Amino acid sequence: MFRLATVTQWWEISRNFPLLRQQAHRGSLKALGYAHVLNQILTHKPKRLLEFGHGYGSPLFHLLDAEMEFWAIDDFVEVPYWTREKFEENRQKVEPRFPRIHFVRGLMGAGRNELPAGHFDMVCSVSVLEELAAEEITKVVADAARALKVGGIFANSMDLTTRYTERVEHFFRCHCSYGFEWLDSSCDGSLEWNMHEVAFEDPCYVMQVYMGYQSDEGRQWPGNFCTVLSAARKCAFLGRLWKRLGG
Repeated sequence: MFRLATVTQWWEISRNFPLLRQQAHRGSLKALGYAHVLNQILTHKPKRLLEFGHGYGSPLFHLLDAEMEFWAIDDFVEVPYWTREKFEENRQKVEPRFPRIHFVRGLMGAGRNELPAGHFDMVCSVSVLEELAAEEITKVVADAARALKVGGIFANSMDLTTRYTERVEHFFRCHCSYGFEWLDSSCDGSLEWNMHEVAFEDPCYVMQVYMGYQSDEGRQWPGNFCTVLSAARKCAFLGRLWKRLGG
């Protein structure tokens, strides 16, 4: 699948996960992304899950800690609304609370040896990929292909403005390059637009949270944001290729 998220989709899935309806998640595209990931988890029932770019604020920590082998990889990345101090503060608070989770310090796409090859049933991220340049997205998709078992699921949400961007097109093409097949066989990379269905991020949330590093006078609304939901499966031929190459 490769499609724009809708409000109805979030409402239906979040019914089973009240955490996604709490005030802290309202107005954010992350709630939609996590609803999507949770839906994929319920559907495919992975035994070994890897989330990347979690920022130590993932609701999956609370919902899935005791249910599966759960890995999480992230490291500080310089963005205007996020500080190294906040990242370290979150890390020191969260990691001791979830001793069952395998926390890895690093970035997806860097080929970290701590992430075993062919190990995971699912690799996922929520509102992460939009921060990356095209070449970094390529590395992330390649790393996910390395880490997943044959038949494993790669599920993500990628935020974007209402204008279809080159990075989103590149993300779609990368799946084909690294041997993924879309769960929806009709996927062609196009994103149908219906303003009555698509879920937009709350502009007040954006101005208060993501633009919060600027003075009141300097905050300018950057435009409507929505999110692309994607899910693809690692093909068998890719697994044979990795084995042949000694991966």
